[in-house]
Amino acid sequence: MAMESVIKSTTFSGLKRVALGLLLLLSACAEPASKEQYMKRFERFVADVEEHAEKFNKNDWRWADERFDRYCFRYYDRFSDGLTLQEQLQVTGLKLRYQAMKDQRGFPAFFDKYLKRDLKKMEGEAREYVKKDLDKDIDKVVKGAREIGDSAVKVLEDVLNELKKKKDN
Repeated sequence: MAMESVIKSTTFSGLKRVALGLLLLLSACAEPASKEQYMKRFERFVADVEEHAEKFNKNDWRWADERFDRYCFRYYDRFSDGLTLQEQLQVTGLKLRYQAMKDQRGFPAFFDKYLKRDLKKMEGEAREYVKKDLDKDIDKVVKGAREIGDSAVKVLEDVLNELKKKKDN
């Protein structure tokens, strides 16, 4: 009889809240063991929050913020050295998506806490690329363009020769 009264007293929205809590809890239970898991779980976490953000109360946001901090600091620090520039940009995008759901007015503080460090690191990597590899890559592009140009000239010459032959016959 006691279980029946509990079931009757539980509202449908209460059940939704419990289901939402379980879903978010399962998505954040275990710590990621690899950068691939980190990226996939962070993406899933942000997608889950996006899907349910309008239903969040203060406690839900507190819980989500704790998980978000884990992804932005503890897990990120563990895997950041192995992330490519593209993956770092994906992480930055996830941070921005989360913040956009939460509170657009607090963006300056959000930038200082979550993005400034990452953008400085990416700036350093971009500068390093420009110093070390950009000239080599430009040379490769120029060489490839020359080869394409030479091939295009050859094809045009062949086409013109064929047209000339047909005209003469």
